[in-house]
Amino acid sequence: MSTTPMPLLALTAAQRARGLDTEGSIWRRVRGLVPIVAPVILGSIAEVEERTMALEARAFTRPGRRTLLWAPHDTGPEAAARWFLVAGLAAAWRYTPLAHFVAPERIIDWAHAIGETRWAPLAVMAAYTPAAFVMFPRPLITLFTSVPFSAMPASYLSSI
Repeated sequence: MSTTPMPLLALTAAQRARGLDTEGSIWRRVRGLVPIVAPVILGSIAEVEERTMALEARAFTRPGRRTLLWAPHDTGPEAAARWFLVAGLAAAWRYTPLAHFVAPERIIDWAHAIGETRWAPLAVMAAYTPAAFVMFPRPLITLFTSVPFSAMPASYLSSI
């Protein structure tokens, strides 16, 4: 079995097909290998990088015992803050006009009012980027776009 890697053999054959002399005296062979060495080294580096990313994506370097599910450690203060936030949102929904403010009828009326302004298309397009950063659900923006505009402008604004 040959120890010469396949990319090197393929590159050598390609260089020979282009008329490069890879046989003869030692100096001729060295001079013929110079154009072959750079692509082989760069190809090897790219292949190692691809394999490294594939292994990293599958968490091969993660410390500890391998499991199907990795749950981050939750400290007591973090759990308390999360439950306090949930209780606060529930209290705000129950004891403030928040529930009335975000009622579906009110949101549709608000969308129609905004859709009648001249700057509405620009506002919709400008809302997509910040919404992506704060992980706001994009389908809600698309739905909000389809309420005040007709089908074609809504689909155009949603796809930008």
